[in-house]
Amino acid sequence: LWTGSKATGQHNGIIPGVSGSFMLDANNNVTGGSFEIEMSTLEDKDLSPEDGKEKLEGHLKSEDFFHVEKHPTAKFEITEVKAVEAEGYNHMISGNLTMKDSTNNISFPAMVNMKDGMITASTPQFTINRTKWGVLYGSGVIGTIKDKLINDEVGIQLNIVAGQN
Repeated sequence: LWTGSKATGQHNGIIPGVSGSFMLDANNNVTGGSFEIEMSTLEDKDLSPEDGKEKLEGHLKSEDFFHVEKHPTAKFEITEVKAVEAEGYNHMISGNLTMKDSTNNISFPAMVNMKDGMITASTPQFTINRTKWGVLYGSGVIGTIKDKLINDEVGIQLNIVAGQN
């Protein structure tokens, strides 16, 4: 799930085209993994077609934002999984997120569980700064006029279900 915002409102949606795998140790603890994200599957969920849904999706996929034609996939590669005891989550996950031509390490809390051969992982919403991946359109970094300014922080919430092989 993603949320992008500006002074006059926000949009939210999903990127359902994700494939990948977790690595497990002998005790079925998640130790790593990697995921590929099909950026062309990016969808807005708060607009209807008559309100500009396709226009927004097209703009987000254009050179102004994710340039999906040149960069069809993003990738997340887990570099560290730490078990923690906290309210609402039981792991801290770190990894390298590659979008466009940039790779940056991010960390986020996650509730990871294994039951009946299925791994579930979910996160509270966390944010990334899109400018670190060269997504600069409407950013305050480039001196955009205030009423056209798009927040550099993008909210992300993950919900993953994976079967065990």
